[in-house]
Amino acid sequence: MVIKKRKKEQSREVRRAKAKEEGRDLDAERALQLQNEKEGKGWKKREERWKEIMQIAGIDNSFRVCFDCSFEDQMTWKETNSLGLQLRYTYAVNRRSTMPVYIDVCGMA
Repeated sequence: MVIKKRKKEQSREVRRAKAKEEGRDLDAERALQLQNEKEGKGWKKREERWKEIMQIAGIDNSFRVCFDCSFEDQMTWKETNSLGLQLRYTYAVNRRSTMPVYIDVCGMA
C-alpha cells in the first residue's frame, strides 16, 4: 500500500512539473473546474449538444428500441447484472451516435 501511495505521489509531481514547464497553473485550473461544475456548465453544454444532434438526426421520425425487462424476476443475479451493463453500454453508444434512436426500457420492477 505504501508503494502505491508513493507511486501516485510521484506521478502527481511529474504532472505538476510538466504543467509548470508548459506555463500552466494547476491550482487555477482546478478552481475553474470546480466553479464550472458548481454552475453546471458542463451539463448544459452536453445537453445543448445532445439537442442539436437530436434535431439533425430527425429523432422524431426515427424508430424506437424497446427493452422489455418484465422477465427480470426469472433471471439469475449474474444475468441481471449483465443486462444492466448492456443497457448502460447501449445508452452510452446511443449518446455518442450521429443518428440516435429513442430507447425505452419497460417492465422494470
